[in-house]
Amino acid sequence: MPHTVPKAPAYHERAVVHGARRDGTDPSLAESAATLLGMPASDIDERLPLRKLGLDSLMAARLRVQLQRTHGIEVTAGRLLGPESIAALERSLARQSTKP
Repeated sequence: MPHTVPKAPAYHERAVVHGARRDGTDPSLAESAATLLGMPASDIDERLPLRKLGLDSLMAARLRVQLQRTHGIEVTAGRLLGPESIAALERSLARQSTKP
């Protein structure tokens, strides 16, 4: 019986998608995190830190790159994994955004 490698879950494929939504706007931190976590953005509780929602170090590194590309924001993966709530991170990072 040949050994087959199972296909990666669909959320992994969505995790590498970058760029604007159909309406031309960029996704928020919560929406970007939801994509990486494989969950609907409506399930994200912005009062919680990303780590509590299951973000790991690899996902944090991907999210860091996405934020830099889509918003011009420099943030460390360590900060994304830290104790700040998603809402607090969004407020703080919005002040750094170089994109209009």
